[in-house]
Amino acid sequence: MRIEIKEKPCARSGCGNMVRIRSKRDLLRRKFCSRDCFAAATVRPSRLTCSKCGGPRGNYKGESTCRKCKSDITIKNVIRRHGSTANMRHFRYGLASDEFDKLRLMYGGLCPLCQRKPGMDVDHDHQSKMLRGLLCRRCNQALGLLGDNLESIRRVIDYLENGPARILKVLGRQPYVP
Repeated sequence: MRIEIKEKPCARSGCGNMVRIRSKRDLLRRKFCSRDCFAAATVRPSRLTCSKCGGPRGNYKGESTCRKCKSDITIKNVIRRHGSTANMRHFRYGLASDEFDKLRLMYGGLCPLCQRKPGMDVDHDHQSKMLRGLLCRRCNQALGLLGDNLESIRRVIDYLENGPARILKVLGRQPYVP
């Protein structure tokens, strides 16, 4: 049995558009006029807010808190397990508080790589477990992503110095300067 083409209002509040109904199946299934209306109507606001502070959070799969609350939770867990972050550094790296302060002052309190942020993360060699220094989190993660491999770091330097020139040579263009 064929239903003649009818229309019903979109299920998203405030839309005002009509949904075209062409069959009995459409009558049961189609509720929204477009994918945008479907997406807007099906997003649950409670999933986009932090469960701790109620503020906005990113769209991290499986996360229920914002970055700041997650960081606070991590620090609380470190303190719960070790008593303080200083005790954790001593437990993991054998680094006493006064030694940590000396290392931090060695570079004027800033990360020795980017020299913009304070160096607070302990950088160490994963094979020998030897301490290398204090870096900001970003630089420490960058080293980790490069696998602490000097060859990779040399290739990055080469790419940054010569990459644009190679691309222009391959494309046969002059540099574009706006």
